Amino acid sequence: MKKKMFFLVLLTLIVFLPKNVKAYCSDAEMVRLQKLASNVNVTYIYNEKTDSFDIIITNLKKDLIIKDFYTDKTYNTDKELIIKNEGSGTHKYNIYAKNKICTTDILTTKYINTPYYNVYSSYGECDKYKNMSYCQKWLNSELSYDVWKKKIKEYNSKEQIIEKENVVYNKYFQLIANIYIKYYYIILPSIITVLAIIIYIKNKKEKLV
Repeated sequence: MKKKMFFLVLLTLIVFLPKNVKAYCSDAEMVRLQKLASNVNVTYIYNEKTDSFDIIITNLKKDLIIKDFYTDKTYNTDKELIIKNEGSGTHKYNIYAKNKICTTDILTTKYINTPYYNVYSSYGECDKYKNMSYCQKWLNSELSYDVWKKKIKEYNSKEQIIEKENVVYNKYFQLIANIYIKYYYIILPSIITVLAIIIYIKNKKEKLV
């Protein structure tokens, strides 16, 4: 009778036990999983053949699941993961523990920003300003033609101002140089005489102290 009661109680517990009760996961295991997730690296390379980016994810372990935030695709591997044909912009990857007994929360999130190709970098206006940020091949954000044109005009105006200032500076420098060359036999002795007087006065004051 007692055995029957025991099995009846056991069967009742199995049937009515809450389905969301999870098995034990130690703090040490959680720390290990979080460390594995934090060690994951995400980089990219530009693929000229496909005119797109290859996202390269390394330091992966079978204990982890990588999920693309934007496509919902999941990956589970301990090898190098290469996600091909990705576009420009922000890419986000959430990392989970494969063992759902420990946690279903995100262990960490990895972000990587792939640059935008600057179609205007090949325009004739950029031939003069190859070092200008808006004439670089790659940009950190998308750029409209109107904004690009405006920036080129602003940069061009600044360059013209600097060029005019340099012309004026060179003009006056050349003028002073010509005067000195023409009258150096007067100017040079005068400068030497003035410096000698200054040094004499300074030494005399030091002797009086």
